Parts: sequence; structure tokens; C-alpha cells
Amino acid sequence: MVKQSWQERTKEISEFHKKKLKEMEDWTIQNTADELHWGYGTVAEMLQVADFSRTYPKILDYKTFNEATAFVRAKRKELRMR
Repeated sequence: MVKQSWQERTKEISEFHKKKLKEMEDWTIQNTADELHWGYGTVAEMLQVADFSRTYPKILDYKTFNEATAFVRAKRKELRMR
């Protein structure tokens, strides 16, 4: 089995979540986490990174998921301060 990059895994989780939302409008992040046997916080962070990557594609250049989530946290703080 080939190990996925954090970018591939994040995209896959985001696509899965969006698909489920289209099928069931009351689908939640917790439902996605439960279905995939992942923690809520991890799935929520992956969805945030995926959302931010559409506006800030450079996020996908980070080597690690932790660097990407740090960027998201910093950017969200910056946007709240405006």
C-alpha cells in the first residue's frame, strides 16, 4: 500500500464529506469522523485546510499537515483582526 501525502488525504476527506452533504443535508463533520473512524478535531482541521486551499493554494506547498494547520490558524486570526 502506498502512503498518501497529507494533501491527497485532505482532498479525499473533503470530497467524501461534500459527497455525503449532497446525499444528506443534515450530514455533519462528526458523521464524517465517525464513518472514517477518525477524530472530530482531525477531520475538522482537514476540512478547514481544504477550504483555505481554494483561496490560498500555496497552503498545499507546505511539507507537513501541521505547517498547513498553523497557516490556517494564523490566517483566521489575521482575518478576525480586520
